[in-house]
Amino acid sequence: MNPRAIRRVWILAVLILFFGPQPAYAYLDPGAGSYLIQFLMAAALGAAFTARLYWKRIIGFCARVFRKASKEDAGNA
Repeated sequence: MNPRAIRRVWILAVLILFFGPQPAYAYLDPGAGSYLIQFLMAAALGAAFTARLYWKRIIGFCARVFRKASKEDAGNA
């Protein structure tokens, strides 16, 4: 066998091992869904709190970026 064929066989074997059907010895109890919902709500509230905390900085940054872009566009026209 040439090296290219050997490489293809190895790649195929690895793909079959990783993506082939395997039994999952796992159990998701009803509390897992509740935990997921709590996690998503906490992440959303944390992001909202962080945005509120830095709101003036965010608005100032956006204003500077768009002000520069509009000045450059006006200068090029």
